[in-house]
Amino acid sequence: MIPKHEDLGDLVTTDTEWYRPLYSYWEDEKVNNFEEENSVDFCVVERDGYSVTWGFSKNRPLESLIEQYGNPTHKEEKWTGRYLGLKFPKNKYLIEFYSSDDAEAKVIDSLPLVICNEGRCNGIVNMKGDRCDKKDYDGGLCATCKKYNDKAKAGKLRECKYCKSTYHSTRSCKQNPKVIAQQEKMNAILRNAGLSV
Repeated sequence: MIPKHEDLGDLVTTDTEWYRPLYSYWEDEKVNNFEEENSVDFCVVERDGYSVTWGFSKNRPLESLIEQYGNPTHKEEKWTGRYLGLKFPKNKYLIEFYSSDDAEAKVIDSLPLVICNEGRCNGIVNMKGDRCDKKDYDGGLCATCKKYNDKAKAGKLRECKYCKSTYHSTRSCKQNPKVIAQQEKMNAILRNAGLSV
């Protein structure tokens, strides 16, 4: 934690850190010494509109979060791949916890991953049933999936003559000989240019 000092305020505990506001001016040398002696960072610890309060903060270890909230049940990511945080049983919301400690990183990596699909298009993009990876736009569908859905409702879908899929046209099918020839031509150009295919 951060030790008491006459120039520092009370210790404040957040979900991910401890901090103490600094209420007087310190020279750079004094700040640097305090940082090194206590393994803390000098940074902005509080914001209120345009005014900020500087102080010393320290990241909480995973062990202290486990003592407070219990063992984490899973880590969560947005469907776009952005990390959202850890879910603890005694906490209503996710805690966006990061760790540079190898032992803590191993614990976090061993947790099951849950994907949050909030804001994702509900459309299906191929015959395998894979879900669209665009943002929802209108009624839970992106513009492309809405167009496809409207065609399906109107009975205007056409099957690809090569693979029988209704998710793409015959002209863009990867089994179309013209598409295959065009791809081989592009690969030959890349090989001649010394680029990997």
